[in-house]
Amino acid sequence: MQLSDLAFQQHILVQALILIDFLLSLTQKSKQKMVELNAQKALLYDYTLSDENTDWALSTRSIIADYLRQGPEGKFYYRMVDTVLARDKNWVRWKLESCPSIVRDALTTDEYLKAKVGAQIATANKRLRATPMGSLDLTFLSDAENANGLKMLKDPNRYRVPSAESFIAAIANDELDMEMAMTDEDKQTLQDAKSSKTWRALRIAVKSKLSRFDQVEDGNNLQRLFEPESVGEPVIDHNAVDVPGSKGAEHSHPHIKEGGAA
Repeated sequence: MQLSDLAFQQHILVQALILIDFLLSLTQKSKQKMVELNAQKALLYDYTLSDENTDWALSTRSIIADYLRQGPEGKFYYRMVDTVLARDKNWVRWKLESCPSIVRDALTTDEYLKAKVGAQIATANKRLRATPMGSLDLTFLSDAENANGLKMLKDPNRYRVPSAESFIAAIANDELDMEMAMTDEDKQTLQDAKSSKTWRALRIAVKSKLSRFDQVEDGNNLQRLFEPESVGEPVIDHNAVDVPGSKGAEHSHPHIKEGGAA
């Protein structure tokens, strides 16, 4: 019944931690530190803990620490125990050093004023740059810029449809970059960009170059859409409207004109 009591278990395990900390103070490394501190010989022990027993003590201490951390308040409880044991070690070291004085001298006026100035500098508001590094230009939000906002929206460059030729030139640059790409990720990125520009170029060219779309295969050979028209090549007028019964209805293709003549 006593062993099943959590408080009793914690009491026994804390006593075990105290004993293990004492054993670890008898290792060769710990005793060497005591010699460096010029500890009193009366407080030193002749026995030295072997390496095998040192490993056992460290592993056992770790197991006990893990067990005490369990439960909803286990971490808080072990932290309290570890703090008490750390203070006990400091007390033992103070005894080994022949109990030196722990009284600290009072601060001088100069030290107090220096610390006060340092605290004021550390807590003062920093002067920010007008345009901090990495920030965006937000001048367009000012009142002066708002007055010209409508004028800026009417700028033709904002809504003008680009030409298909500009996309073809950009596609050629992407193909050149793909040949020089080093990784598969870079190649895939360039391929996606090329596909997007190809689709947009075809969408723009469909309004004036639809008769040549049979010369383009899977988005390749786009430059053929903009080659000079040969003599005798039919030209399709997409703006004309075929009205049944009109004079031009006698021809099977009333809006196809031979040789490009009007």
